[in-house]
Amino acid sequence: MRALIAILLLIGFGLLVHYGWKNNQHQAERYYELGAIHEAQRKQASEDHGPMAFYWEEVIPSTNDSLKIWLETYTSGMQAGRRLVIAAPYFRNERNLTDFENLGMARAYAIQQLIKEDIPEELTEIKGYPLDFYAEAKQEPLTQIRLDWRIRNENIVELEEGALIYFPKNSYDREMTQNIKDYLQRVVKALENNQKKVILTGYTDNVGSAQSNQNISRLRAERIKQELVSLGVDADRIFTQGAGMENPIASNTTEAGRHENRRVELKIQ
Repeated sequence: MRALIAILLLIGFGLLVHYGWKNNQHQAERYYELGAIHEAQRKQASEDHGPMAFYWEEVIPSTNDSLKIWLETYTSGMQAGRRLVIAAPYFRNERNLTDFENLGMARAYAIQQLIKEDIPEELTEIKGYPLDFYAEAKQEPLTQIRLDWRIRNENIVELEEGALIYFPKNSYDREMTQNIKDYLQRVVKALENNQKKVILTGYTDNVGSAQSNQNISRLRAERIKQELVSLGVDADRIFTQGAGMENPIASNTTEAGRHENRRVELKIQ
């Protein structure tokens, strides 16, 4: 009886391995098939739509000879304390046969690997962003690839629509370092020829009384407003508020976490 059970288990395991392998093989073949667009067709599309493009359900970009010149515009932006954010598009109804959360992430990773000899991988971040589906999406190349150098250091972290500016403990004043000044100059340019506003919200860690932290957080926001006004932004376009120790973005149990919570969040709306 034990021998029969052992034989049945062995047969079952063999079938599982066989069909599992076949399924993986099918996925690999399908993945390869998705990328099998005729080379001339890929190159022509790239020439018509820029140095790099993706096709429906593909994760390998089509490129052409203009890629090198295009890439040089980004290698020239390499500086200490900055990261190149690579954002690639995807449609939610595209089939995703990768291990990434979505095809946008997979495409951004493919770009990261493509350019890593010119821009080291540790200086880049990847993300995907969705597009609204339209009738020609399955035929037209995707060219909405975003590469953007953003500040990432102990003074400021640049976000999609704003930034986090960090402050010393128990203080509402801080030195305007060169990278903070550079970012605020870009904010000034982003406000030109439009009606956008700047929202500044100050925060603290959880050390000290609620009332003291409320005052410090408000004054931190006012400090950044003061700098923007000195750069020429109309004070009426800047709104400030203090949130005290609310909405921490890191744990207050460590000094590193408290440092992240002592901040002003800047948003452009």
